Amino acid sequence: MLYLLGTFTYRLKGFRNQPTDHYLRTIFKEHEKTKGNCLGSEPLHKSWFRYAREFMQVYKDMPRFLLMHQSLLSHDDINLVEVEDEDLAGTLLAMHESGELDDALVIVMADHGHRFAELRETHQGMLEERLPFFAISLPAKFRKSEQGRQMYANLLSNRDRLTTPFDIHATLWDILHVPEDLSSVQDASKRSLSLFRPIPEHRTCTQAGISAHWCTCLNWEDDMGTFEGR
Repeated sequence: MLYLLGTFTYRLKGFRNQPTDHYLRTIFKEHEKTKGNCLGSEPLHKSWFRYAREFMQVYKDMPRFLLMHQSLLSHDDINLVEVEDEDLAGTLLAMHESGELDDALVIVMADHGHRFAELRETHQGMLEERLPFFAISLPAKFRKSEQGRQMYANLLSNRDRLTTPFDIHATLWDILHVPEDLSSVQDASKRSLSLFRPIPEHRTCTQAGISAHWCTCLNWEDDMGTFEGR
């Protein structure tokens, strides 16, 4: 939602042509000139959630992919993000109860923890910066299928194993092309491993392409004293 800090535009050149059927960057780019949190009389995050529901309703009878990224409330203030907690929960619940998500895989995720607050100087802040939130939901009907049961079981097992955002690529690829072999442990030397297939139990940060600075598997020692103790 912050167009200057957008996933595809920050330090990049963006797209020469519109990359999707629906592309809202121009709207939000214009809106940010107002420096406000509302679009008319509606909070911007509510407009965003409403748009998501309308998208799912309009394209309910065809395959669709929806990527929505917003950081207006959370990026510069560690406390403001709670403003939309109930609205996000309410939107997902309403979509679930209406059947809009009956055939949809839903991922709710963050790109990193807070980077502009004193919390970052604490051990908890260090972990949040390196372990962003990630949640995934599979349709109940799919989980009851033969392949779905195995993929769901693998997903649960992989909760306690080292994974990275790069693994999302292989995970989405498995949705498009479900592999025949869902039981063999994947090759740890590959950078992107699917969450729907067994991930090596002892995968290391080096194998996953995580540099030492970002690895949370290390035993950290503080030579300068902690923020809490200052």
